[in-house]
Amino acid sequence: MSRDNTLTYSRKTGGWPSFYSYEPEMMIGMNNYFYSFKGGNLYRHNTNSQRLTFYGSNNIGNDQIVSSVTGVVNESPHDVKQFKTMSFEGTEGWGAVVKTDLGTGEAIASHFVRKEGESFAYIRTTTGGNYSEKGERGVQGVGRFSSLESVSFNVVKLLFNFEINTAVNVNDVIFKIPENINEASQIGKVLSKTNKTITVSLAGIDSGQESAPTPTVGEFIFVRKKSEDESSGLKGYYMKYTMETSSTQFSELFSIGTEGFKSYP
Repeated sequence: MSRDNTLTYSRKTGGWPSFYSYEPEMMIGMNNYFYSFKGGNLYRHNTNSQRLTFYGSNNIGNDQIVSSVTGVVNESPHDVKQFKTMSFEGTEGWGAVVKTDLGTGEAIASHFVRKEGESFAYIRTTTGGNYSEKGERGVQGVGRFSSLESVSFNVVKLLFNFEINTAVNVNDVIFKIPENINEASQIGKVLSKTNKTITVSLAGIDSGQESAPTPTVGEFIFVRKKSEDESSGLKGYYMKYTMETSSTQFSELFSIGTEGFKSYP
């Protein structure tokens, strides 16, 4: 969600050196201190140990205030790369939101593991909508089902005349491809499975719809693993990252890295 920022101008440099997430009514530097007015009250900044807190709150409206650093990784710009991990040196509590020209992903703070003073995490994809990259590791084909049973409202059971691949698991997102059509549509998620049946909740997981269309006998079924269960990374020519922390304690960030390699289709 976008919101306003405070942009500052420096007469000394003749430029705009920074912007701030808080919104004072007036601000001024004087006698080596920084002051601002809010609600008609005078505040002096940088006088306590609690960070990311302005005028008694660490929220602006419904948004929590965060510290962030944004950059771009673009080594070998002519190659499509598979970005696998994020790493950083600094205090704990940082998470990453990442984006390439082919998708989006994240490495949230709780996923990072500390090793020898550096924190590492696998990049999980968060790209929504129909999953067009059917060749990805997170996608598993099931096959065409032979019959369908209604279990309850928005819940159906798909019956197959063969044993289902053991890679299909509860909470996998499930898709269908009609005959003679090469476009997948999402129908819900896996509630349970047996050797030859899959019980499906018909809900538009990525689209936010309350329900999804009922599959038709003979349509091809495949599933997508939950992003938090996968660590296949994110494809793209480049990767833009934003490191964020909402910690109100002193935080540092010394270096940021990623592990990537050339993607071969």
